[in-house]
Amino acid sequence: MREVIKWSRQLRAKHPGKKLVGLFWDCAQRYWSEVGAVIRCWAERRSLPLTVVNKIIECSFLLEKIHFVNLYHSAITTLSGCNLKNISNYNIHGIQDFSDTTACITQLDAVVAVDSSVANLSAMMGVPTCVLTHTTGDWRWGMKGTESPWISNAIIFRQTDEGVWEDVIQNLNSWLLNFCSTDSVEK
Repeated sequence: MREVIKWSRQLRAKHPGKKLVGLFWDCAQRYWSEVGAVIRCWAERRSLPLTVVNKIIECSFLLEKIHFVNLYHSAITTLSGCNLKNISNYNIHGIQDFSDTTACITQLDAVVAVDSSVANLSAMMGVPTCVLTHTTGDWRWGMKGTESPWISNAIIFRQTDEGVWEDVIQNLNSWLLNFCSTDSVEK
């Protein structure tokens, strides 16, 4: 745990005054050739295109307030791609397993994730979590509204039109801006 805290302190020193927000945008199953087309298609629907990710991490009014942290295993980062502006990897070696994901999340101020195990984990750990989902997201996030009846600490922004992320990203950016304006104790 000492190494995790050291990493967090170094990242906060490098980005003083900024909130650290974890970002998880791509479901790995869409790259697995050994699974069926239905699973790959479902993963594709849940994932954000890289152009949408760039709209989040390059948002001009958030650049001075937030630094993002990549919550991916290093192999998936290579497959999905990532703009290296305003986003850092966890630790020196990146995330290798779910215990690394958990350790990283303990040091973050918030998490933004697509409908995934990372979104569930973060919310259940009590970390403010924003879940981005397509029109028919997983049952845990309910069918409408911005709250889950089963999982607290999460706000849900869902597509109204399949494949269209613009409104979701506008809502997310507003949520992040509001989140940054709240006074919270740095970890």
